[in-house]
Amino acid sequence: MTTPALQERFQTLVDEHRKILYKVCNSYCWNRDDREDLAQEIVIQLWQSFGSFDERCRFSTWMYRICLNVAISFYRRESTRTRYVLSDEEHLLNAIDETANQPAEIQALYQFIDGLDSLKKALVLLYLDGNSYLEIADVLGISETNVATKISRLKQTMRHEFRGTVRVKEEKTMLDLDELKHHWAEHDRKLDGSIRLSRELLSATNLNGARSAMQRMAAFLGLEAAVWFAIVMALGSFIYEHIGILQFAVPAVASDVFAIGMLIAAIRQIVAARQIDYGRPIASIQKQLETLRVLRIRTTQWGLLAGVIVWAPFAIVVAKAFFGLDAYSTAWLWANVLFGLSLPPLALWLSKKYGNRMGWSPFIQRLMNDIAGHNLTAAKVHLARLSEFEGENPGR
Repeated sequence: MTTPALQERFQTLVDEHRKILYKVCNSYCWNRDDREDLAQEIVIQLWQSFGSFDERCRFSTWMYRICLNVAISFYRRESTRTRYVLSDEEHLLNAIDETANQPAEIQALYQFIDGLDSLKKALVLLYLDGNSYLEIADVLGISETNVATKISRLKQTMRHEFRGTVRVKEEKTMLDLDELKHHWAEHDRKLDGSIRLSRELLSATNLNGARSAMQRMAAFLGLEAAVWFAIVMALGSFIYEHIGILQFAVPAVASDVFAIGMLIAAIRQIVAARQIDYGRPIASIQKQLETLRVLRIRTTQWGLLAGVIVWAPFAIVVAKAFFGLDAYSTAWLWANVLFGLSLPPLALWLSKKYGNRMGWSPFIQRLMNDIAGHNLTAAKVHLARLSEFEGENPGR
């Protein structure tokens, strides 16, 4: 299929299923700017994955997988997002019927969905859209029995939490998930005429130049790996030139071992990132994403800890290589040793005290939360929830 034909096919299919995009964005983001960011992130990922779409599969199932995988990842990000847009002048996803103008039942449904965790949001959306238990299981990557059990529990939760809280025709009513499917279907039909996608922003010209969050991460990791490779090579050259002088060769070897370890860690993250396919079932992809997140956090933590050990040896090598100094005979070496030893407790104190106040810099905020262990704890909790979500446990 030629590129223009592929683009036309992509635009047509996404436009036909634009309601999926709208409902997912509305369920995971209340803020309009966040919804627009999420819509653009999803469309970019759809386009980048479209070449591998199997025409034997239902497009709606494939699109739901990607929409929900991206939405859950977007929802899970631990720091303020760095905004990027395909266009500053036009929205990708436009809807005449905004949430505030929707019927009370639909607003209550969105309120209920908003109170769920990211995985249960996906389950409810798929159920409300009329998918069978088998289709829901295929999208989520869990068993059909598990789907039935979880939906039954959600129905009970909704009856309990929303009893007598919604006014319909001036009377309070109890929300029931099955009954509200009728209102959702009516809402779905109205969306056909109220949602518009920007065909211009769906063009390959715009989409080919945009990068998904995973691509941006892979590019950063590639740059990081290149830097560590350059350091490894430079230290290798220094070792070769000073192999007979132990006072310089030994600290250079220690520094090189550290650099090789960081290079390997960066490569492992790149490989893990490249293996992620958002078109696969949600449970398995979310586990891959969270495992990658844990690997990144542990690399940051161990890098800081090991960096303290090699800081002084590295300072010796730098002093000799760039300034021709023998750092052993100067107070400069001991100053660097003290600096290296004081860095971990100082970084830990700063991260715990000021980590959540760094909203102006997402990178620094994420780094501080990594050091403090907040992000690692959150990642472990999410992995535990994923395991629980996959488990059937009908008695619980």
